[in-house]
Amino acid sequence: HEVKFGIEARAHVVKYENYTLQFVDVNKSSNVIKSFHDVYNDSIKYRAKIPDVANGYTYYKRKPTQFSVYVQDKIEVAKSLILNAGLRFEYFDPNAKYNSNLSNALAAQDTLFLTKGLTKASVKQSLSPRISIAYPITDQGVIRFSYGHFYQFGDLSALYRNPNFFTFTNDGSRPSFGNADVKPQRSVQYEIGLQQGMTPDLRLEVVGFYKDVRDYIFRQIVYTAKGDVSYFVLTNLDYAN
Repeated sequence: HEVKFGIEARAHVVKYENYTLQFVDVNKSSNVIKSFHDVYNDSIKYRAKIPDVANGYTYYKRKPTQFSVYVQDKIEVAKSLILNAGLRFEYFDPNAKYNSNLSNALAAQDTLFLTKGLTKASVKQSLSPRISIAYPITDQGVIRFSYGHFYQFGDLSALYRNPNFFTFTNDGSRPSFGNADVKPQRSVQYEIGLQQGMTPDLRLEVVGFYKDVRDYIFRQIVYTAKGDVSYFVLTNLDYAN
């Protein structure tokens, strides 16, 4: 036996700030200058101003945590068959809230910020078994097979997109929302391969594989019940391969 064991912990700090500067009249700060055709007019003085949230200012700071532990055992059976078996546990806490009722809230059209009734995203935990077998068929050739479960968490910037759940867009396009409660993407992978030495300097390798994906992380267009309002949201599709 040859046993391996490992632990990994990550404490992320994700900061994001985005805005487009506004230019306002020095004498009347509520007067936002949108046209600069009279920029050479000495009677008008401009100054730059960072906009408020209602005018496109976005800021957030999130502290998600990740933890994983794995154990792997390499076993030689009858001096010819090599078996690798492993198990991996993963933990992810997004440490953020999400809106579980976006469609109804957006259809009501009674506010620019859909922050009412937010829900804390749940902690995600996964267990991944993995196994591989290698068997020599000649003194220079090996056939191998592997099977394993793999989990992939969503991109952090996508999870926390539009944290104020702001529905207005300057160009009239669909609003886009993240989803801190999206499930990790799970894939089951199978692989079979043949490796054969041809000469001391030449080796032939043939590999075939199949990947089965569940809870595929995807940015989806969703329509409200009446079909008159639509938006983008990060979600999980059922199946892909």
